[in-house]
Amino acid sequence: MTLLQSIPSWVKDCSFVLVTVAGGLWTLKKIRDAKNAHFAARKAHENLLQWSSTPKDVVILHTIGRGKTAPSPSPFVVKLETFLRMANIPYEMDFTSPWSSKAKTPWISLNGEHIADSQLIIEFLSKGLGLWRYVYSGGAGLSEFMAMSPSDLATFFRAANARVKTASWFQGVGRHDQDTVVEIMNANLEAVSRILGEKRFLLGEEPCAEDCSLFGFLVQVFWCAPGSPYKSFVEENLPNLKAYCGRMKTLFWDDWEKCLA
Repeated sequence: MTLLQSIPSWVKDCSFVLVTVAGGLWTLKKIRDAKNAHFAARKAHENLLQWSSTPKDVVILHTIGRGKTAPSPSPFVVKLETFLRMANIPYEMDFTSPWSSKAKTPWISLNGEHIADSQLIIEFLSKGLGLWRYVYSGGAGLSEFMAMSPSDLATFFRAANARVKTASWFQGVGRHDQDTVVEIMNANLEAVSRILGEKRFLLGEEPCAEDCSLFGFLVQVFWCAPGSPYKSFVEENLPNLKAYCGRMKTLFWDDWEKCLA
């Protein structure tokens, strides 16, 4: 008698049923995923069509809503909006369509074109701050600077927590322990402080595009990271960065309070 022949028939029947059910569930999942992808693509297409006809040469800056303590809880948004102000480019804010077709925020529309990415010269600093805000702190303090209902904030935190963990791991930052990340962050802040030195702005007496990136990050440190070790480190050890932040705020954000939620 072979091994297969020794197996009771009811076991064979159950195995057939299990395989059939598993195959059916897999097929249903594929169908559901395909429907969801089709629905998401259709919504993204409809979203882009909505913003294809905008005022000529006016940038539409799409992003999440204003913050409570700073114009935005995102360094990318502060960077872009500061740059638009610095360059005297006319723009309008849109909070109804914060996510692009590539799930990026912020994104812009200009004369029918849509751009959904932003480059930061201080990319590592932003990643380290994101780890503190959405992973290490467990979301503590988010309600102090993000204007969302408790349920919306909880949903946002869960999504941000998962995204930051995954992205930081693949990018390498998240593979360090918390203390190491804090040490590296502080070392980078010290390096930026040395580059700035006694200059008014990064490259001298006049602000440049790079200042928008640095300011966008420092806004998060001073106004949108309650309880983080970075704010106290900068205030105690790097006074030129705090003064620099004040200059940028005065020069480009005289309506700061009006831009809060």
